Parts: sequence; C-alpha cells; structure tokens
Amino acid sequence: MFKQMAKERRTIRSYTNQIASYETIRDIAQTALYAPTGRNIQHVEMFITRDKAKLKKLAYAKPQWGEFVEDADFAIIIAADANKNPNTYIEDATFVASYLKLAAHEHGIASCWVHIRTAEHESKISSSDYIKKEFGIDDKFTIECVLAFGYPNEEPRRQEFGSFDDFVHFI
Repeated sequence: MFKQMAKERRTIRSYTNQIASYETIRDIAQTALYAPTGRNIQHVEMFITRDKAKLKKLAYAKPQWGEFVEDADFAIIIAADANKNPNTYIEDATFVASYLKLAAHEHGIASCWVHIRTAEHESKISSSDYIKKEFGIDDKFTIECVLAFGYPNEEPRRQEFGSFDDFVHFI
C-alpha cells in the first residue's frame, strides 16, 4: 500500500478551485505529527493558511519557483527550532513535510515543495526571515519550506528511475 502511494505521488503545481474541508486539512496536519524527529524532540511546527493575500505573500517569498502557491487551496509553512535540536532540525522538518505530502496524497490532494531555508527574498533578507516577519512567526524558528496544496488540475508526469542497481548498492 505505501509503495503504491509513493510510486503514484508526484509534484503538482496547478490546482482546481475545489476546496478541501477543514477536517481534511486537520487530518493531513495530524498525520504529520507522527513524523520522526531526532531524539524524539518534537520541535517542528506547522503554520497553515488558505487566506489568498497570505498565499500571495508566500508565492513571492523568493524570487522564483514559488509563484504557484498563490493559486493553491492552502499552504503549510514548516518551521523548526534549530536551538532545540541543532544536529537534525533540517532533517526533522523534512520528515514532517514528507508526511504532509503523503497524507495529502491519500486524500487526493496534490502538493508541491517550495524551498525556503537558504533562499533570499527580493528585499535582500532571507526568505525565512521575510516569512517570519510577514506572518508573525517567532524568531526562534527557521523556515525550512512552504508546501502548497490543492486538488490537482494537471495529470502528473510519470517518472522512470532506471535500474534498481543504478541507485541501490549492497556493500
């Protein structure tokens, strides 16, 4: 079941106008709370919005590659407290984001990752600092990414990965 879902899930950047229910969004976020974190320090937080003005701000938090967020049904900002777990905060946030994407897929909702942590806003501040300022998110957090979500308005492109042996090595 998981293998099939992992094979089917693809990045989608175009969404219909169909609205996900509050309960569905809550279920997606609830599932991500089960994501593993280093030393089980649960320090990754999610900030969810479907406000169109806020989605537009997120769409332009970096100069390119995030414009589609403006047309999403909702977005989730993934923030990690690097002081609580300095060795694994990036990986921990990535696990949460991955769980969100897979949980959304289970509901028929598409998603796309927008990298934020090392990006720069056009105002020459980091994209992470821009988002924290615009959304009132505590400075203790590093914004890893923004995930855009919506019902798909395009057919996912199937990807072939080549031979198993090209990527997996038993040593």
